[in-house]
Amino acid sequence: MLETGLPVSDDVTHVGIRAHFFGPRVAQNHFPVAFAGEMGEPFEWVLEFRYAGQRPDSPPLWWRIPKEKRPRPLPEALGIAPVNVLPLRE
Repeated sequence: MLETGLPVSDDVTHVGIRAHFFGPRVAQNHFPVAFAGEMGEPFEWVLEFRYAGQRPDSPPLWWRIPKEKRPRPLPEALGIAPVNVLPLRE
C-alpha cells in the first residue's frame, strides 16, 4: 500500500505520481518492480514498469530519467516519497 503525504478520504479513486519522482534510492514506498519496456526521447528515457504483484494486463507506470542518468543494470526496486503521491477523486 502506498503512503501519501495527504489524508486519503473514502472518495479517493486514483493517485497521481509525476514520472520523474520515482527513484531507486528513495526509501519510502520502495517496492520491487519488473520493467516492461522503454521509449527513447530526445533527452530522456521513459522506462515502463509494473510493481511486483501488479496484474500483467494493467497499464505500466512510467519512470522518466535523463538519458545520461539511465542506470545499468536497471534497479530491482523503485521508491516514491509520500509527498509525491497525490490522492485524486473523480
